[in-house]
Amino acid sequence: MKSTRFLCGVLAGAAIFAMAMPAAAAPAKFTDRNEYDLVLTIRAEAATQKRLVLLDQWKAKYPKTELLQVRQELYFSAYQSLGDNVHMLSVARANLDAEITYSSEDSPSKPIPSKGGRKRLQRGGRPNVPKTFGSRAR
Repeated sequence: MKSTRFLCGVLAGAAIFAMAMPAAAAPAKFTDRNEYDLVLTIRAEAATQKRLVLLDQWKAKYPKTELLQVRQELYFSAYQSLGDNVHMLSVARANLDAEITYSSEDSPSKPIPSKGGRKRLQRGGRPNVPKTFGSRAR
């Protein structure tokens, strides 16, 4: 049971991280005023089941909206509040599988270094360091 919760937490964190990545791009626009009103209604709805029905309506009416990521985040949040791990993970998986395309100005020119210079761990939990590290030369 604990391992399932841990796995769900890890995947949820990865999904949230993946959702946040393309946020630096230009803001997405609503297709029309009706879509805007529908999204406001979804965000204002307190009942999760009703929010899911409204999200399904949004998905049916605007399948090619620029706000796909926002819709996925709202689905994820709704399933998370219901405790529906199966649907929550399917939304997370769909986000991770989605192709993220960057325009030439948005693409990084060089790789971003990892924070803190953490070393990759080997099997057994030891840092991946050369064998001569810490050993005496004889």
